[in-house]
Amino acid sequence: MNVKKMTAAMAIVLLGVGMLSAQDQAVALRQRMRNNIGNLRLIRMTQALNLTEDQTSRIYPMFNRVEKEKLDLQRNLAQHIQELRRLLRDFAGPKAAPGSDRDVRFTELSRKIGETRREIRAKDDALEAFLEQELEPLQQARYILFQIEFNQGLGDVLDRVRGRRATPPAPIKK
Repeated sequence: MNVKKMTAAMAIVLLGVGMLSAQDQAVALRQRMRNNIGNLRLIRMTQALNLTEDQTSRIYPMFNRVEKEKLDLQRNLAQHIQELRRLLRDFAGPKAAPGSDRDVRFTELSRKIGETRREIRAKDDALEAFLEQELEPLQQARYILFQIEFNQGLGDVLDRVRGRRATPPAPIKK
């Protein structure tokens, strides 16, 4: 009987380790994809704006730093939103009295979400201000169009990928 219990325990441990390993691989894959998209953005931006080497040497480090800081903020935002969803699901019952723990928690999470979103916008604004100083007027105009076109193109690619992964529609019954 001990051998069966040990075998079952080992199987459970190995299954758990396998699941954690798969999660780690998924996180690493997402991080690599995010890095690749960032690198692609910088390369395409260099070409579209016709950046000089001097401009590139000043813009790339700032761009990378801001994107990294925004990524950290976006992770925090996702955690706050997930927590808010969980809280809403848990407290779907009748309205609590004003000032209750539930209301305090809702207020706190709403404040954190708003604050984090403002911080992300501030990072974007700081990057825009930096680029205004570093770019010539023609490059600034090209940058505006580049951002729009790059984001639209990225969205189109993601839509196509999602479309391939989506389950096919159910057949129409006659």
